[in-house]
Amino acid sequence: MRYILILLIILLCPIALAQAAQVRVEPAFSEVSQGANLTVNIMVDPEGDEVLGAEYKLYFNNTLLNATDQVQGTLLGGYPLVNDINNTLGIIKYGEMIIGGTAATVPGLLASITFEVTGEQGVCDLFLTDVILSDSGAAAIPDVNVTGGSVEIIYGICGDVTGNDVVNTGDVILLSNYVGYTGYTLTNEQAGDVTGNGVINTGDVILLSNYVGYTGYSLNCT
Repeated sequence: MRYILILLIILLCPIALAQAAQVRVEPAFSEVSQGANLTVNIMVDPEGDEVLGAEYKLYFNNTLLNATDQVQGTLLGGYPLVNDINNTLGIIKYGEMIIGGTAATVPGLLASITFEVTGEQGVCDLFLTDVILSDSGAAAIPDVNVTGGSVEIIYGICGDVTGNDVVNTGDVILLSNYVGYTGYTLTNEQAGDVTGNGVINTGDVILLSNYVGYTGYSLNCT
């Protein structure tokens, strides 16, 4: 009878299978226009492991993107080992480790990378390679799942709603009319969302006007 009860418990109670730790680019896909700034995050999910250190290389097409910054995230908050951007080769390197602290066990942000979109049109894959997660014993965690990302660049310049390859007062006027009245169309609607919030409204008109008229303003067509 005892063996029957044990068998029933095994059959009725599902066994939790261990999942491999994950490292991924987030967002996995971005759609941007030339001149925009783009930030991607390198996320880590330990999936039950203890992560004491992490490192990676990220390859990108340097004819389409120009990396401008790489910032440490909150996952480890450890000692930086390498933080290097090489736009000539199109490669970014990063690594850090916790010294004298508690290993990370919950998902979090390892690092953030900011790009300037320099290409006019095309798809740029973001390849994550040489990814290593170290456990509390400083040994590499096996079977880490790695997922890269991609960026699609839509032809056009952010703010250039008239489609004449420059951003000036004419774009401000057309965008203002488009927002305020019916019957107006934009040559490139994506270029009109200069605030990057997914909608075109008065806020975009104000930002574009300030960008054209004054220094210190930037556009973010995402």
